[in-house]
Amino acid sequence: MDLKQFCENLKSARHYQELNLDDVARETRIASRFLAALEDGNWHLIPHGYLRGYLSNYAESVGMNLDRVLESFEDLEYIPPLQTETEPVLESEANSLQETQPAEHRIPSLLEALPLLRWLLIVAVATVTLLLLGGLYLLIESPLEEPVEQPVRQQSENITPPPAPQPTDSSLFVVEKVNLAFLFTDSCYLKVSRDDSLFTELIYLPGDSVAFTSAGNLNVTVGNPQAAVIYFNGRNAGNVGQTNRPAHLLVDPGGIQHSSLRNQP
Repeated sequence: MDLKQFCENLKSARHYQELNLDDVARETRIASRFLAALEDGNWHLIPHGYLRGYLSNYAESVGMNLDRVLESFEDLEYIPPLQTETEPVLESEANSLQETQPAEHRIPSLLEALPLLRWLLIVAVATVTLLLLGGLYLLIESPLEEPVEQPVRQQSENITPPPAPQPTDSSLFVVEKVNLAFLFTDSCYLKVSRDDSLFTELIYLPGDSVAFTSAGNLNVTVGNPQAAVIYFNGRNAGNVGQTNRPAHLLVDPGGIQHSSLRNQP
């Protein structure tokens, strides 16, 4: 097959699809004058290096068998003449040439960019490595802060008891606990215990007061009954006695059950 017959086949395929050159130009984004040169066999008017790509796009747009078209193209053994002068290409046509350039013509430009990409990759890897090494160095060199031992507040062995509640006048009521308080008008010995537990055994001075709360019975010994005013569950029960002889009291939640006086030794 010669060049003329080959070009006639291209034009016949376009006519069969009822397409004009403008239709093919819109679909392939190739300038119409280059398509006309392709159909007329004036291939020397087509920019060097774009002939095969134009032919492939043209054949696909008019529905031709691309493999057979390229096979026939190779059989032509077409050798383009040397181009000493080239026509100026409009900006729009230059964009069209770039967009329609076949893949095999774009590969060299990608290969040319590979060295730059390789150097950029090396620089990026080196930068990341330096940052990691710098962070590791700072981590190793920075001394670890030793935990500061907080001083432990030593609890005083002598715990000050809470102040005794001030006795108040209130109506008598039955409770499960014994609330007992004393107010002293003169020096007085006082001992308060419950079973084997000793709450107090002291000599109190005039103006002193003391209070106790217990869930059980209290055994009370008062050395100077007339100097001690007793309060039971907030109620003023008066003086323990009108004598200066020691008195022994048994107190439970029900009240002062009994008292006994004894002679001084």
